Amino acid sequence: MINIKNKKEQIFHSLYNKLEDIFLNIVLALPFKTYPQWLERYINKRTAEAKKEAVRLKWQKLELAEAFNRLKEKNEKSAEN
Repeated sequence: MINIKNKKEQIFHSLYNKLEDIFLNIVLALPFKTYPQWLERYINKRTAEAKKEAVRLKWQKLELAEAFNRLKEKNEKSAEN
């Protein structure tokens, strides 16, 4: 996930994402034979980035669950003492 530091960057990032979605929806409405070669490379690149992000988020979720379990165990041990 991208951490955005200020409001201007957040607005720009949101606008960029919306414009990209609109552009891709228009292009994807065209017949497949009319796709330029650069578009195919672009779509493949974005798909790969999305897959990497999904894997990264899955690992992050697992790490957070593990940290939660460690804190829970630590609290239970301190409660016993």
